[in-house]
Amino acid sequence: MKISSATFAAEQAYALVTMEGGEVFIVDTTLPPDEQVRRILADWLAAGGEIAPYVAPEAPIPNITQRQLRLWLVRNGYPLATVETALDNLPEPGRSEALIEWDCASEFKPDHPTLLDVAAVLGIPDVAQAAREAALI
Repeated sequence: MKISSATFAAEQAYALVTMEGGEVFIVDTTLPPDEQVRRILADWLAAGGEIAPYVAPEAPIPNITQRQLRLWLVRNGYPLATVETALDNLPEPGRSEALIEWDCASEFKPDHPTLLDVAAVLGIPDVAQAAREAALI
């Protein structure tokens, strides 16, 4: 039984150990190596293997309200008149649909077509980050 990878699963306490063949074990790295997998992990570490650092999962991108979106735009230098002009310049039928969404949607998902259209026209580089910031307003 050989280890193919090991990654910390939660800070520095538990390691997710993947064995050749696909078996996965969770090992409490704070306990002495008294089980077979712990012994194998200890041997692997002694031979120069490393447990990859824990990487926290990225927070999900929140939906934002119309109010949050508009306030974020204004606070970040995008006047509403500029947004409305950008929407007016979209080709039909997207233009009409985008105007309806802009005026009537109560909230926007980060991958909402109108939000993506507005972001592209205005040159907003990171819609996900903009949505995270807007969610805090």
